[in-house]
Amino acid sequence: MTEAIVGIHAASRGTYGTRRVHAELRPGLSIHVSHGTVELLKQRAGLPGNRRARTKHGTASVADLVERNLTRHARDQLRVVDITEHQPLRARCTARSSWTPSRDARWVGPSTPRPPRR
Repeated sequence: MTEAIVGIHAASRGTYGTRRVHAELRPGLSIHVSHGTVELLKQRAGLPGNRRARTKHGTASVADLVERNLTRHARDQLRVVDITEHQPLRARCTARSSWTPSRDARWVGPSTPRPPRR
């Protein structure tokens, strides 16, 4: 059985792992063997398994994208402001002309605003 496993591994140019070799043994060669046995025989034959490349997490960024100059030479010379607009979660403002004038527009959503997401 080890010869069959080595043959399948060589035919795949070393790209088949234990699961694919096991899948080739059953229908192709009509050899019914467990997955663990294939793994053990492959390990004893010294056949390497597939190794996945490590994925890089996150986005690489430049240190200073917009050429910010955050140095100041005197007091109250630098002000940093974050100007962003965030959509409220599950909340909207509705206005309908069929309502009474006292309730023409109202807030629909949570009674207290949620803290911003990080």
